[in-house]
Amino acid sequence: MKEKAIDYWTVREFKKLPVIESAKSVKEFDSFIIIPTVKLHESGYRLMKIVIVHKYFPIGIITVPIDLIQLFGKFETLPDRFGKTVTWSVDCLHTSKLLHFFTDEALKLGNLFNTLDIYSK
Repeated sequence: MKEKAIDYWTVREFKKLPVIESAKSVKEFDSFIIIPTVKLHESGYRLMKIVIVHKYFPIGIITVPIDLIQLFGKFETLPDRFGKTVTWSVDCLHTSKLLHFFTDEALKLGNLFNTLDIYSK
């Protein structure tokens, strides 16, 4: 069966993806999707599950309760030390209506705790 791009996945399908247990198990990705949960963090913010995506195809889901995503590396509006800027884009997926965050940069995960760290390579 041919895999379908993330645009046509339902929230239920995303939630059935293989669970990502370790940041080291994710070799390469270029975007992620946020799935809000019904649970709240003690801070009052809603917890999230994160779908990791590579080239518009989901590779797994982080189910550790995440309340904050931090972006590190060359993610700035001013040119980095090499004169290059990194641009983030966000779209809303057709079927699931979830937010999809993407960039042209290769990304890597930090440790999987309550705060998810994402770094540019």
